Formats: sequence, structure tokens, C-alpha cells
Amino acid sequence: MFKHILILVVVFSLALGACAPATPKPTATVVVVAGEKTNKELQNGKPFRMAGANRQHSFYRLLWLGITDACRDLDVLCEDSGYVGTEISPMAGSVDTMIATGTSGMLTGVDKQVYAPIQKMVDAGIPVMSIHTITPEGDVPGLIGWVAPNPVAYSQECANVLGAKINGKGTVAITQNTLNDIENAAASAFTAEMKAKYPDVVVLSPELETSDPIVAIGVATAILQKHPDLAAAFGTTAYSPVTWGKALQAVGQKPGQTIVIGMDPLQENLDMVRDGWIYAIIAQPVYEEAYRAIELLVAHLRGEPVAYQNYYPSPIVYKDGIQKYYDRAKQVTSGE
Repeated sequence: MFKHILILVVVFSLALGACAPATPKPTATVVVVAGEKTNKELQNGKPFRMAGANRQHSFYRLLWLGITDACRDLDVLCEDSGYVGTEISPMAGSVDTMIATGTSGMLTGVDKQVYAPIQKMVDAGIPVMSIHTITPEGDVPGLIGWVAPNPVAYSQECANVLGAKINGKGTVAITQNTLNDIENAAASAFTAEMKAKYPDVVVLSPELETSDPIVAIGVATAILQKHPDLAAAFGTTAYSPVTWGKALQAVGQKPGQTIVIGMDPLQENLDMVRDGWIYAIIAQPVYEEAYRAIELLVAHLRGEPVAYQNYYPSPIVYKDGIQKYYDRAKQVTSGE
């Protein structure tokens, strides 16, 4: 019945993006009923694979940590098939290779940039679960579901936090990594909420950081130079805390002079909050999403029902709350 390999393909632009306590580390227990096949037997010796862009970045490695822990706990094989760089184009060739290898399932960030190759996987009879991206039901017919945070909810919360912090006055900037479904939704929701709740705040149009740190810092620096009295900024990507922290230093500001909220509990980002350059981060539950997605794909592999929509909250974390995120962040950074 299960003839294929389970593949995990994660395609992220690091969009990376409402408030609730941090999700505890999940654990799974494997219970095998006498006479039933084990998960590894259902895999038929072929591993789950994670593949996609930005393998070099801490965000990707945090996903991989969640996957490897889940694969260990559920006693399944898994391998990392990701690639370095931010281009989406290599995915088409990867999909062809995966189909030829034989698969029993796939995990990927399913946004519009990869609809075509993902549909090809689905049409080949391979179950696909979207991770970190809300994929509207019917956009990719046959998709089994998604596990993701809600960029609209966390961006609305961010707008309210920043609006209150700057007393409803001043100019606010937005930066994104790229134009993609997650970050576009985040920027739009932030802008709409700020305008509705704090009409005296001027919200600038989003500008693109890109994935090049030098370019990104230059973009944020240019914004600060053009708007020397900038009150606040919202960065919708995992790169944003370092981008804005370095830019603020480059123009000679003091910590806390411009109020910035960025994304993700990675070590370099936590350090920026610790040192006062970044006011807070939105702690997307990247590890927990990845772990849960493996659980759902294994459930599907075993013929169990799987919910299509699986939201995970993304709390806003301030300096007094960052310490509990450091252990996992350091684990990702060290590669242990």
C-alpha cells in the first residue's frame, strides 16, 4: 500500500514570521500493535527528505532540528537534501529526482512560487504537507494540509505593540526579504492594523532587504538616513533583527532610539534583543512546526486522518523573555 518514500522539501524565503506562551518541546511515542508494520517498514528503507533553499541559514537548520528530533522519536529515517542559496529554480529538478526515486509523502513551504512543481508531486500520487505557509484549500488540489503560524495575526499584534510604544505618532518602516505570500500578508496586515488603530502614524511602503546581509543593511541604513526621526520599524524576515541592529549602529543611534520588532528566535537575533538594538522578536515556532508536520505525515502514512489546517502561535518576545530560547538557538548555531 505504501510504495513510496516520504520527502520533506522546504522552500522558504525566510519570511518568516498571535501571542501565546512559547510552545514546549514536543515528544512523540511510537506504539506498534502486534502484526502491524512499523513506520520504518512502511518507508521501505527509503528516508524522509528535507530539501529546499537557504540550507546555510539558521532558520533552515532550526527546521531541520525539529525534523530530526521528530524522525528520531517516531523511529523513521530522514535525510537533508537542501541546497545553499535562495533561488527557487533548482526545485523543479529536485522534484523530478524525487519522483523518480519514489516517494510516500513530501513536506514543503507551498506558496505560489512553487505551485507548479508541487502540483506535479501531487499528480504523481505523492501526499504533500505544506510547512510554514498557509496554502488556501483548493489552490493545490490534493494537498493534504499545512502547519504554519498566522502572519496576519502576529503582524496585527506587532502593529498594536509598536503603535502603543511610539504613542501613536511618527513614521514606521517595513522591510521584507522578498515578495512572497507570507511576508506580503504580514506587511499588508501590519499596515492595515496600524492605520486603523493609530491613524496619525505614517507607514512607509515595504522595502526589500534581500538575503545579502550587506545589501540588507544598506537598505535599512538608507531608510534611516532618509527618515532621521524614524520612530519604529517592522522587519518581516529572519534577517531583519541583524539588518536593523547593524543599520542603527551604522547611523550612530543609541539602543532603543528607534523601536524595531523583527522575526525568529535565532541566536544572532536574540543577541540583538539582549543588547537593546531590537525591541522584540516574533518567535515563530519553527522547530515545533517541523516536528508536528512529521507527526502528521507519519499519521497519513499509516492511513490515519489528518487535519488540513494546523495553526501554531507566534509570541512576541521581549528582552526579559529571551533566555529560554537560547539553548535551542545555540544548538542550531553549533550544529550539534
